[in-house]
Amino acid sequence: MSSLNDALNVVQDAVTGFIGVDVATIKQAVIASGGQQAWDVITYLTNPKVLLMALIPCLIIERLRPATPHQAHRTGGLLLDFLYPIPRILIPTAFLGLGTMLAMYIYKTYLPFLNTGLLDGKPLWVQTLGAFLITDFMFYWSHRIRHEVRWFWYFHAIHHSQKHLNPATTHRTHPVESIISGVIRTIPIAFVGGSYPAWVLFVVLNNFWGYFIHANIRTNLGWLGNFIVSPQYHRVHHSTLEEHFDINYGERLVIWDKLFGTYCPDRQVYPPTGIPNAAWIEENSNNPVKIPLYYLKQMAYPFVRIGQSVKETGRLALARLRAPSQA
Repeated sequence: MSSLNDALNVVQDAVTGFIGVDVATIKQAVIASGGQQAWDVITYLTNPKVLLMALIPCLIIERLRPATPHQAHRTGGLLLDFLYPIPRILIPTAFLGLGTMLAMYIYKTYLPFLNTGLLDGKPLWVQTLGAFLITDFMFYWSHRIRHEVRWFWYFHAIHHSQKHLNPATTHRTHPVESIISGVIRTIPIAFVGGSYPAWVLFVVLNNFWGYFIHANIRTNLGWLGNFIVSPQYHRVHHSTLEEHFDINYGERLVIWDKLFGTYCPDRQVYPPTGIPNAAWIEENSNNPVKIPLYYLKQMAYPFVRIGQSVKETGRLALARLRAPSQA
C-alpha cells in the first residue's frame, strides 16, 4: 500500500503542478492558519485506505441480502462509481487545503467568538461523539441546501443519477460538490476543537456508513432504524417517486429529519432510484471504453442545466419587458 501511496503522490504532484497548484505551499499555509491537526484531517480524508476500508464488507452483505437482486451489476454503473474516487484522491488535498485556509481566515478574522473549545481536553469517546453529532448536523443542512437551491441541486443530481445503488455510489459526487462538502467536514475542527484521533475515528465511522447506506441491502435496521439512517431510509431519499422528493436528508442520524419536518415514516418501501429527464448521462453499457464518456457527460451535466436555467430566466425576463409595450 505504501508503494500505491507513493505512486498516487507522484501523480497528484504532477496534476496539481500542471494546473499551477503548489501542495507544499498550501500545506504550510493551512498549518499556519489552522494548525497541523487541520492538515492531518484533510490528508486523512483523501487517503485511499480510508476511502476503501469498509467497501468489501458492504459488498458481501449486499450479496447476502439484496434489496434488488444483482441490481448494481446490470449496467456500467458500478464501474463508473469506482471511477469517481480517482480524481477525488488525486486533486482534493490541495483544494481542500485552499478552502480550509480561506475558511480559517474568515473564522479567525470575523468569527473568533465561535471558538468554543468545547471538545478540548475531554475523553476520546466524548470528543468522537461530539465530532459526530456536530458534523452530522452540518451534513443535514448542507444536504438539504443542495436539494432546495436549484443550482446546487444540479451538481448534487449527479450523486442521485445512479439507478442501481451500490456501496461505491457514496463516491459518485461532482468535484465541485466534493470540495464544498470537504470544507464543511473540516470547519467543525476550528469551531469545537478536539484531538486528531477523535476526528480520525469519526472519519472512519463516517466512511463506513456512507458505503453501508448506499448499498443494495434490504434492511431498515429494525428498531434501531428509528434513530440511525439505514440503507432503506436512504434509498427512499434517492427515490424517483414524487412523494419521496425532498425527504430523509439525514446522512447518519434520523433525528434531524424528525426535528425539521423532512422525515418519511414509511420504513418498508424500496422504491426505484435515479433522476428524471437525464437519460443522456445514464450509463447503459458495461463497455469499459464507454465508461469515461459517461463520466464526462456527468461532469458537464450541471453546467448544461445551469446554462439552460439562465437561458430560460432570460427568456422569461425579456417576455415580461415586452408585455407592457405589446399591451
